[in-house]
Amino acid sequence: MRDKTPDKTLLRRVRAKFIENGTSLHKWCRQSGVDWSYACKSLTGEADFPAACELRMRIIRESGLWR
Repeated sequence: MRDKTPDKTLLRRVRAKFIENGTSLHKWCRQSGVDWSYACKSLTGEADFPAACELRMRIIRESGLWR
């Protein structure tokens, strides 16, 4: 599914969805104890190992982009 393909477009879509929901990816990361740069790397595919993929799916779900 295109919504889960890691790239800069996914990062922008996730960030937009968080903003649409009245928060931000950065704030979500702080509240969730996730390093912001690691979250961004997981969404763009720079970090693409199993733990990064799990984080990517968690962020996508919690942003509301994909359920």
